[in-house]
Parts: sequence; C-alpha cells; structure tokens
Amino acid sequence: MLFYLVLVGLGPLAVRACRRLRRRSARIAVCAGGCLALYAAPLVWITVAHYALGIPHTDWVAYFGPQARFGGFAAGMGLAVLLAALGDRARLAPPTALLLTGLALAGLFCLSLQSDAEGFTFTYYHPIAAALWALLLFGTLHIRRRTFWNRFLTARWLTPVGLISYSLFIWHEPVMLLLHNAGLLPTGPSGFPWALLIVFLAALPAAAASYWLIEYPASLLGRLKDGHGRPRDFYPEPALR
Repeated sequence: MLFYLVLVGLGPLAVRACRRLRRRSARIAVCAGGCLALYAAPLVWITVAHYALGIPHTDWVAYFGPQARFGGFAAGMGLAVLLAALGDRARLAPPTALLLTGLALAGLFCLSLQSDAEGFTFTYYHPIAAALWALLLFGTLHIRRRTFWNRFLTARWLTPVGLISYSLFIWHEPVMLLLHNAGLLPTGPSGFPWALLIVFLAALPAAAASYWLIEYPASLLGRLKDGHGRPRDFYPEPALR
C-alpha cells in the first residue's frame, strides 16, 4: 500500500520534471535515474544495517520497512520505464525470451532454496528477487512472438487463479505462518518444494473466499460514481419530450 501512495506522490513530480525537457532521451533518463536511485537506497541501508550496525535479521522494522523494501517498487517502475522507452524496438526472439524466463525462474527458486539466515542471499533476498522478477516479466512481455510460456499463462484453466491472484498474494503469508506454527510444513532445503506446494494449495481456497466475499464486492463500490466523479444516478427520470 505504501508503494501505491508513493507512486501517487512521485508520479506528478516526475511529470512536471519531464515537461521541462524537450528530448525524449532526457525524459527517459530522468525516470530511469529516479528508479535506479530508489533501487540503490535500500541496498545501501541493508548494507549499513547488517554489516556496519550489526542489526540482526529478526529486526523486522529494519529489514521489512520501506527503507529496505523499495527495491521491489523501483524494479517494477524501472521495468515500466524500460518497456515504454523501447516500444516495439528490440523485441526478444522466442529462444532468447524463453532463456531469460528460465534463468529468472531458476534464480528465484535457488534464491529461496539457498537463503540461509544471515547469509548473503538472505540479507539481500528482496532486492535480488525484485531484479529477477523484473527480468521474468521483461522476458514475458517484450517478445516478437508468443512462446509456450505465454500460452501457458493465458490458458483458460489458469484464468481463475489469475482472477484471485491479488487475494492469493495477500493471504499466502498468513496461511504459511499458520501451517508452520501447526507443524504442517516440511523443514530444511529438501522440504522446500513440498512446502511451496502445500502453501499454494492451502492458500487457494482462502484467496477465492477473500476475492468473492471482500475484493469483488468492494470493487463494485467504484460504480457509485460516474465518469466525472459525481454520484451515479441509478434511477434517472425519463427524458421529457
């Protein structure tokens, strides 16, 4: 939620700054530079907190606050800037796109598998993961022709999961913690794939219930306003002739 609020604040500032620049390359540089700065700031903070101040990884405020997690926001915004800057240029051929997709997925899996407490990959897990997710999305979106990966993502049977994906994102961690505290998740590196599957299957019904009982009804509130932001008249009087 904080990322969304920051976007609302930074967006108009970026627009005003870019209006003063005539060259498109200069506007791209400003936006890309801002994203790079937002990505670098958490890296600096994490390095100082872990190696200089010796703050333990269990200090959630230090490592899960916005000062440590803006890498994810910056990576997403950087990807948006890159795709807008490239347009239809330099689109990836299917073999290259599949290679990037495979490397990103393998990197994300290995990153989670090898993240031992206080180790390098554990300390910098979120900035590295954000970069890998951006790479995965780039290899999925900026392509010349659809690959079997794109066809898989758009398969009809997968559509319901995509529909509840935001609720799944919200609920997977509470479900994971509940299962872990109940001793229902396998431990150790060898148990990671099974734990991943168990959490996914357990979080799906929670996400579906949350979507249809909370998210979808809440989205209907937007229909209370018309296109001009005024209260919508659901029962207009018939026009007089």
